[in-house]
Amino acid sequence: MIQVINTFSEFQNIEQSWDDLYQRSLVSNLFLTHTWLSLWIKHFGDDQTFALLYVPDASWQGQVNDTGRSSQVNGAGRGSQVNGAGRGLEDERCRLEAGVVLKRYNKTIGFIETDFSYYPDFLSPPHSTAPIRDLLNYLKGLEGRRGLKGNHLPSKLVFAGARVNSALCKNVEILAQDQWVAIFKYPSKMRSIVLSGTFDSYLKSQGAKFKSEIRRKVRRAQSNYRVSLKTFSRGDEKGELFETVRSVEQDSWKTQEGSAIIDNEKQLHFYGDVFTRYAEQDKARAYVLYFDDRPVSFIMGILSDHTYYALKTSYRLLYREYSPGLVLFATVIESFFKGKAVHPAPAEHPSDVGSLCSAVRPCGEVNRLEFLGSDARWKGEFSNHQEDFCTLELYPIGPKSLSYYILYKYVRPVVKRLFHEKLTTAFRGR
Repeated sequence: MIQVINTFSEFQNIEQSWDDLYQRSLVSNLFLTHTWLSLWIKHFGDDQTFALLYVPDASWQGQVNDTGRSSQVNGAGRGSQVNGAGRGLEDERCRLEAGVVLKRYNKTIGFIETDFSYYPDFLSPPHSTAPIRDLLNYLKGLEGRRGLKGNHLPSKLVFAGARVNSALCKNVEILAQDQWVAIFKYPSKMRSIVLSGTFDSYLKSQGAKFKSEIRRKVRRAQSNYRVSLKTFSRGDEKGELFETVRSVEQDSWKTQEGSAIIDNEKQLHFYGDVFTRYAEQDKARAYVLYFDDRPVSFIMGILSDHTYYALKTSYRLLYREYSPGLVLFATVIESFFKGKAVHPAPAEHPSDVGSLCSAVRPCGEVNRLEFLGSDARWKGEFSNHQEDFCTLELYPIGPKSLSYYILYKYVRPVVKRLFHEKLTTAFRGR
């Protein structure tokens, strides 16, 4: 009932079945689509990535050859042996009921890295947790199994970036049963904008200070420079786009901390393939802001299910006093609001970005903008919606894991409180 996909070729072969499962899951998540996952595996699989598939039709078992002889998933697919798994899944009788792409990190197994992929999760139809439980139980018994590199029991499962309201987190006690000790760590937030109403009503809801600040920054930039904006959406524009990205990031804070696209060849090739692949589907959208024909900030993103995912953003430090990143986001956000309106109402206070908005090319109606990445003050100011996330750690049940659970959940809070009280008392005594 559970099949392991160990090769890039095999994962490519189940595209139709995976996309069918995605549609039946009723989720809207770019990062759980087959297109995104296959691109991630190609560039970051590192021979340690595998997919677990839950297929309820027991008769299908006979169609699958021994996956143990296949090599691990890798970018080039070298050494891959395409067995019956990929072909069998296209059969209507063998529809997937759950699936997940995981990666082994030494003795830890978890979701694929969230530095380049967000919102990881098990994919399954709504109100169906039994397949997820079976997949977790399968992971518990990895020792001695063939087909997974390492062939030893994982010391823990780490599901970083899991939505608090996901089926996994909400039902973890039921899903884990007597097999795992569950610990929730590192609560965080992911910001987004739900695009409803008009741009003016959105600004009002964010507060008078935010509204006046945005308009002031737009006017200040336009009073000092000739401001223009360009949309990149075609595959033949990739060369110009990434040359522009390079010029912006060479003078960005991201280069200083080593998180720029241009600092990592693997990352650079990954985002290049992402842009090309989604441009073929008319879903790639990158927006670049120019001051006097010089690029000063960019947003590179993908449109999926009426949601714009801002994958990468940056701006030139040389122009930071003019907030080029905020000016660009304000322009793109306003254009999305205008694109939703059938009969746009006149703005109460002109935003001074009318000509810029006309250069923003959306793809149909955009209902949501996802900022992604770690939280920041400016994201909190722009956003009107947030998702709660955490890292869920599952340890095989035993004396060590139970002791750690007690220490983390009960002893640790007491120690932190006592330490805080001690610091407070010492500070007051000065």
